[in-house]
Amino acid sequence: MAQFHRKYTSLNVSATSSEESVEERSIAPLHERKMAKPSLTKALFKAFGKVLFVAGFFKFCQDVLSFVSPQLLKLMIHFTSDKTIPVWRGYVYAVLLFIVAELQSVLLHQYFIRQNKLGMRLRTSIISAVFRKVTTLSYCCM
Repeated sequence: MAQFHRKYTSLNVSATSSEESVEERSIAPLHERKMAKPSLTKALFKAFGKVLFVAGFFKFCQDVLSFVSPQLLKLMIHFTSDKTIPVWRGYVYAVLLFIVAELQSVLLHQYFIRQNKLGMRLRTSIISAVFRKVTTLSYCCM
């Protein structure tokens, strides 16, 4: 019975020296080996990290544009106080202010949509993992 609980490893190719091209790893029972602890955070980040970064990029762009709007307003105020500036610049400032406001709105909505989807997916995956773990436990463990 004990032989079924042991995990044997095969030969491992070592690239440390040319003389020792193949060395045998020690054979130890599975319960004596040091295994990496499972991490919920790492697993969730691995599964949903890309979506999180895309949403973060949208939020970053929206934050950058929120700093652009006051600069455009400053330019418009300067335009109205100085009569020597051509009229077409005023139109350009107004159109740019409109475009920046629209982009801010679109980016912020995309950010919220992706974050809400991500939150629901995270919640669903955690609940299903807990449910799967609870249903696999035997009655004697409870």
